[in-house]
Amino acid sequence: MLRVTAWVLRFINALKKKNYEKGPLTSDELNNAELFWVKIVQNDSYSNEITCLEKNKPLDRDSKLLCLNPFLDINGVCESQED
Repeated sequence: MLRVTAWVLRFINALKKKNYEKGPLTSDELNNAELFWVKIVQNDSYSNEITCLEKNKPLDRDSKLLCLNPFLDINGVCESQED
């Protein structure tokens, strides 16, 4: 699934840039494909929490993520802070 996603993302980028990368997939392309799916799953499961984090608002008191002290990393992926 990651390889197919990486190829599709490469194709989309080629259409945008009008410059097609040749050769095997790079590790960056595979990492970007993984990030793509992590963000999709997180948004599907925790869309309210992610919206709050994006707007720097507190999470709802009944959020399952509240005890994890979540934050968004530089890639927009929800991570947890250790106390």
